[in-house]
Amino acid sequence: MTTLARVLLVATLLAGCATRPPAEEMAAGCPAHPTETLILPGEQAVFRATGPEDRSVTSAHVTGTDLRGTITVESDRGPVEVWIVDTAHYHFGDRVEISMAVRAVRVEVRPASPASPEAPPAEWSEPGDHAVVRGRILSADPRGTIAVESPRGPVRIWATIEPGRYCVRNWVEAQTRVRRAP
Repeated sequence: MTTLARVLLVATLLAGCATRPPAEEMAAGCPAHPTETLILPGEQAVFRATGPEDRSVTSAHVTGTDLRGTITVESDRGPVEVWIVDTAHYHFGDRVEISMAVRAVRVEVRPASPASPEAPPAEWSEPGDHAVVRGRILSADPRGTIAVESPRGPVRIWATIEPGRYCVRNWVEAQTRVRRAP
């Protein structure tokens, strides 16, 4: 597991967790108040996928960089922020290719154990800056953009918007890859 993935997992576990019932228990649309799950000291969170993965590959251009380790890119789908390793690799106006995989997850609580930790997310074999963010959804818009909380501040990612699939305050796992456009 990469150092970034470990940092993200620890930050997510320390941030507190909220979740919703599994998708099959929900009526159409988002619930007015999702169920809250409290993780106490001595417990750990496990993230379980609750739906299919949304995958997309889009060409975009860099419109901003942030010293926190994110860049903002603009495409025909709108702007998004993605994590990168080194902001010096990308400059205003650079053409990039963004690959994203987003899926809803459910947080389950179990007693902490020194046994094997949760399996890391699937890794991408292609070159580029890779990141995995697990966080609560802060907002969703009809264009297919969701804002997800993260230790570096909110990031916006593209997803398929279907009623009840991505609801505010529910959890998602987003994997991104950024590389210079070919």
